[in-house]
Amino acid sequence: MTDEQRYVFDLKGYLLIPDVLNTEEVAALKTQIQTIREDPESLPPHERGMPGGASSMLIDHPVVMDILSEILGEVRMESSWFT
Repeated sequence: MTDEQRYVFDLKGYLLIPDVLNTEEVAALKTQIQTIREDPESLPPHERGMPGGASSMLIDHPVVMDILSEILGEVRMESSWFT
């Protein structure tokens, strides 16, 4: 985490990190979310919710985890959702 990121996080309570996900990753996530909303039965059960399927890459994304670990120490995923 850079000094600038620490400052922004302290000031705003969140960070925007450009280009964390590439175009293909974003497309896969959008497709998964759209399918969950419109036709969940077409997906295997483990891909019908977060963090299954394409969204599983978000569980331990290195850029995000490095920042979360620095801010929070131990990181656990208790639940997740999409909006």
